[in-house]
Amino acid sequence: MRFRFQFKDRTSYIKINKWGTFYILLTIAVGFAATNTMNNLLYLVLAFLLSLMTVSGIVSRRNLREIEFSVTPPPEIYKNKPAYFVVNIRSRRGKKFNIFVELEGVRQGLQVIGKNEQLAIPVIFRKRGVRKIINFKISSSFPFSFFTREENFNLNLEITVFPEIFDVSKRIKSFRERFSSGEIESQKPGTGGDFLGLREYYDGDPVRLIHWKASARNDELYTKIFLGPGWKEIILSEDDLTESDFEKRIDEMASLAVSLLASGYSVGIKMGELNIPPDTGNLQKHKILRELALL
Repeated sequence: MRFRFQFKDRTSYIKINKWGTFYILLTIAVGFAATNTMNNLLYLVLAFLLSLMTVSGIVSRRNLREIEFSVTPPPEIYKNKPAYFVVNIRSRRGKKFNIFVELEGVRQGLQVIGKNEQLAIPVIFRKRGVRKIINFKISSSFPFSFFTREENFNLNLEITVFPEIFDVSKRIKSFRERFSSGEIESQKPGTGGDFLGLREYYDGDPVRLIHWKASARNDELYTKIFLGPGWKEIILSEDDLTESDFEKRIDEMASLAVSLLASGYSVGIKMGELNIPPDTGNLQKHKILRELALL
């Protein structure tokens, strides 16, 4: 059973737990017995039970008050992949106990909250596109677990869920083979232009371009990519796709674009009415993913 209370900045609910139901039934039973027997001792027990219930309500309400929070979404959110939202919780006065936080149906808790605490809540979105996260919940069964008090806040957080990214490394190798065979004009990383980033090491890459620190840190070899005179472009089109389902084709296009950009290519796409000129870097990656998410 839930009871709803509306406040200015939040909506509160009180849920009666299993032990709370037992406690209420016990209180009612003692009340009937005290009334029927006129036994003073039973009246004292009844007063104690009612007082304890009142204290539980007051303490549980104060436990959830004076809590401030902020929710920070991750910079990139992909379909069917956990996205970790960072929840910063701050108690303005004293410690808070047995606090649970719920975001998009995912619930995590802390036994004790000091002045500042942080939680990372993994949320999985099953569809791409723009999503609005409206409700953010905090709850607690403190102090006696008779009742659970829940408070809902209007978050109104708007996010963009990118298409799903899957492994297309074999497809990327076929692009490189097409370059080397002359079907597409050969591309070699430049060495004297602007630094673009890192990609996985491929056989034949110059040793001087290996980024040894990143390689040692990740136990894999990485090659430094520069924008140089040998730089070439790739424009992905629907002819490069193998999937038949529309959603899977969008995921495939996104996966190819992300992998090619990470490999040091200048990538653009043409898909239906969507036409994005070739470019490099993280801004181009986000532009492609955002436009594909909105198709």
